[in-house]
Amino acid sequence: MRFDLQALDVGEVVARIQRPMTATKIAHTVVYADPAVLCDVLEHLVDNTATPAELAVIAEPTAVLFRVSDRGPGIPTADREVVFDARAGASLAFCRRAVEAFGGRIWIEDNAPRGAVFCFLLPTGN
Repeated sequence: MRFDLQALDVGEVVARIQRPMTATKIAHTVVYADPAVLCDVLEHLVDNTATPAELAVIAEPTAVLFRVSDRGPGIPTADREVVFDARAGASLAFCRRAVEAFGGRIWIEDNAPRGAVFCFLLPTGN
């Protein structure tokens, strides 16, 4: 997968998302990604939540952490890698390929007391 990597203000990308969600914390920082593809990744993750999604974007020293959470039934630990497999679903497989092409990684965590969190980390350097 090849993308047009550009310096992007995360807040501007989040403002373009066309899905119902609540933005709880958005760090206005820069990542290098393809703007349309990063927006697609976030929209796919929101589409895969079981309840209304919450988005948080947290600046770290050398990366930006994106967290898309819900209050649904959650995803069993044993299934957390499988959901990113193309056989399980094309949209989450796309998310993994895109995030990794941007130099990042993607995973799933528990959202205590109920739900799941789709997390991905993108580096801030070019």
